[in-house]
Amino acid sequence: MAILTLAFSGLLILVQVGLLLGQLDAFTLPLTRSKADLWITAPNIQSWDQSTVVPARVEGLFWSHPAVREIREMSLGYTDWRTGDGARQNVMIVGVTIQPGALRGLEGIAEDTLAVLSNPETVLVDQADAAKLGATIGGTAEIAGKRVTVGGFVRGFRSNLMPESLRRINADWTSSGPPYFLLKLDPRFAVEQVRRELEAAGGMQTYGVATPEDLTRTSALFWLEESGAGTSFGFSMLLALLVGVGVTGQTLRGAVIASLKEYAALRALGVTVGQPRTRQIQRPSESWERP
Repeated sequence: MAILTLAFSGLLILVQVGLLLGQLDAFTLPLTRSKADLWITAPNIQSWDQSTVVPARVEGLFWSHPAVREIREMSLGYTDWRTGDGARQNVMIVGVTIQPGALRGLEGIAEDTLAVLSNPETVLVDQADAAKLGATIGGTAEIAGKRVTVGGFVRGFRSNLMPESLRRINADWTSSGPPYFLLKLDPRFAVEQVRRELEAAGGMQTYGVATPEDLTRTSALFWLEESGAGTSFGFSMLLALLVGVGVTGQTLRGAVIASLKEYAALRALGVTVGQPRTRQIQRPSESWERP
């Protein structure tokens, strides 16, 4: 019983860790699935989704660096999704580039699926969110009051994806610049060296430069420490551990109390704690002769 209780407690902890890692993966999905070598964001952000506007004028500065091969804008927005029956859901919309090139789309989206976004005001929805959003292929919905069509489903993307025309839907974005620039570099150049050179060229107060790995790590730490979600998961894992230890302790205590008389008899016979051993019982041989 004690072993079963410990195993169940360990299972609860593993489930909590799995849920935590799943939440982190969903939160940083555009970073981990992007094909960019460097992300240009607003300066001094603590999490990747906090970027506001990167001045459009700095794009020419990036092109002037010999390592830069391709530059694309990246759009992101949180807004309302309304279905035909009036139900609303808060969704994250990620605008991806559909033009040919190294930064086309995101890793894990098939070319034929990405081609669906070439239709005006079309979105892709994660299959896991379809029921919650009331989304069907060919169906319509409203995002920030503008009608969009569901062009297809994807898997492993807990966000709604659409082409960079997202800036026409979200009126909060102006012509001053996008939230992100994605840079693809010549593989002959060291990414970290290019990052430092671009930071020095623009100044820390103009924009921020980060690799996807660094931005993912920073964002994950911010999400764990500041959002409260990490504290909740940590408390749940600690609670599962305490329950397992407590129940196991009570089970072992009960087993000892049940055998207390036997232990007392052994002590009275002079048997020390380290002496009892379990011996294998020898069964009598069955090869006997019938008289």
